[in-house]
Amino acid sequence: MASRLPKRAGVSGWVATLPPRMPRPALNGPVTVDIAIIGGGFAGLSAARRISQLDPTALVAVLEAGIVGEGPAGANSGFIIDLPHEVSSDDFSGESEAKFRQSVLIQRSAIALATEMAAENGWGNEIFDPCGRYSVAMSADGDKHLEAYSGQLSKMGEVHRLLETCEIEAVTGSKAFTSGLFTPGTVIVQPAAYIRSVADCLKEPVSLFERTPVLSFERYGTGWLVKTPQGSVQAAKIVMANNGHAESFGFFRGGCCMSSPMHRSPRSSTPHDWVANGNGRPRRLCRWVRRCDGSPLLAVTASWCDRATATTRASKSTMPRFAEPDGCTTKSLPIVSRR
Repeated sequence: MASRLPKRAGVSGWVATLPPRMPRPALNGPVTVDIAIIGGGFAGLSAARRISQLDPTALVAVLEAGIVGEGPAGANSGFIIDLPHEVSSDDFSGESEAKFRQSVLIQRSAIALATEMAAENGWGNEIFDPCGRYSVAMSADGDKHLEAYSGQLSKMGEVHRLLETCEIEAVTGSKAFTSGLFTPGTVIVQPAAYIRSVADCLKEPVSLFERTPVLSFERYGTGWLVKTPQGSVQAAKIVMANNGHAESFGFFRGGCCMSSPMHRSPRSSTPHDWVANGNGRPRRLCRWVRRCDGSPLLAVTASWCDRATATTRASKSTMPRFAEPDGCTTKSLPIVSRR
């Protein structure tokens, strides 16, 4: 029995830029499938896609508590990475080559799955843009971090390019950054549009049920019985793809941390670059976008990370906001004042 159900935290800016979605019907009555997937976000819909590739005859039911794209999946920062973006991560620098390559293989397999869907369905760059990523520094210490990261990538045979001050200024439109490092494998997505598009390209025998929260599941013979408000699913297997809400069903008690990074995107802008502040801790994550007229805006994510304590913090002062590079938020965004 679920101790709580997902609640919509608000309207993401990504969703607000899109037309209203016509959701798939909710589950009404009993169904029998091979696999039930709880959660219709990145993990759940990608799992449905992959299962259908491995076994095109498998009956799959995806159960999404709300409307696809209007939960956390449609409110994240909008990037799919192939390499670690912690440019000075102690964990990364200490990894063995085999562990590093395994991690990158998994991440690139996910990107390959997404790239395949984008090509099959003709998604444009406004949904799926394989434009790469820029990590940037704002100080001499930050420059050293990027140089060390570059050394690690060279050791692993990874393609990348270090940028000097003038080069990264040309990319970002800001004089704040002292150096940069470009890696080509990251994909930028409009997360709400992307996740909707993944949902809409699923074909029979995969069924998607929106507005269908799972209330409970229990053993039923050799399989499982999943109960929803207006129906039930009998399945041989269950895929839990609801992240922190796994705790609602008794898993990982006290071990899950719920996070809702609401990335607000202005209607007139399109994704440009991912920019990470590499000048030590605390570390802010930023994303540059450009208006239709080409003028840049700086978007700040909802949290920052202190590597010394490995904790993520969020407060009203760190909630997402947009600032003109010459704007009025210089107190909370020193980057802006240094433009």
